[in-house]
Amino acid sequence: MTKSEYNRIDYIEEVMGNAFKLLDTGRVAAAKEIIRAVNLQLRVLKRTGEKRYGNPSKAEE
Repeated sequence: MTKSEYNRIDYIEEVMGNAFKLLDTGRVAAAKEIIRAVNLQLRVLKRTGEKRYGNPSKAEE
């Protein structure tokens, strides 16, 4: 993985912690927005990995 990808993972971990804190304080709408943004980041990382290494689920078939 590249340094950029590692940085993105670190960012996602930090933001998820913020989302959990928001949920603990009852701010569900704000937490949902964070989760949506994290989901997009994870999809980008997944696509990057599939392009680089292939799709593992298709390799098993």
